[in-house]
Amino acid sequence: MKFLPPLALWLAVLSCNSPERIEWVDYGADPMQNPQYMTDMTAAGAPGPQHEVLAGRAGSWKVDGKMWMAPGADPMPMQATAKTEVLLGGRYTVEEFKSDFMGMPFEGRLVQGYDNLTQQYWSLWTDSMSTGYWISHGTETSPGKIEFEGTATDILTPNGRPTRMTTTTNGDGTYTMKMFDTREDGGEFQSMELHYTRG
Repeated sequence: MKFLPPLALWLAVLSCNSPERIEWVDYGADPMQNPQYMTDMTAAGAPGPQHEVLAGRAGSWKVDGKMWMAPGADPMPMQATAKTEVLLGGRYTVEEFKSDFMGMPFEGRLVQGYDNLTQQYWSLWTDSMSTGYWISHGTETSPGKIEFEGTATDILTPNGRPTRMTTTTNGDGTYTMKMFDTREDGGEFQSMELHYTRG
């Protein structure tokens, strides 16, 4: 059996874990001395109109909704409360979601933002019934509607399955969130719908 020397082994592992290619923007030998670098860095980190959209959901909400546990199943009504706060100078929002699920207290946290570099919204969900997370990315597909796509993992699909979420700002000061899951045959079905009213 042939053993690799420590340096060769380290290089082999490093090459396996490294991206194929990293593209660096050329701001010169000392970017801090380049005015364009400072301009671009400031723009990348500055809140903009998309962050204002998310910040508009700050406050306390009453949530009425329904969920479908499987395709074709009868909807289960649900009620919840939510409180959304704006963080770090308007760059992010965090929602504290509280409800009951099958007679047990249920809590979730939804952190959302908009990445100026990728020009995408992003959403991170965690809750009291799992130790994992659901992260998704999205864009505004029509005025007031953001569509997110992500991958969900659970005991049914440990390797993940496609999921989708839409949030729609309504004209009466409310907004609606819809979740879509994947069936065993690969099709999509609506798994949840939540209607947020200030309260």
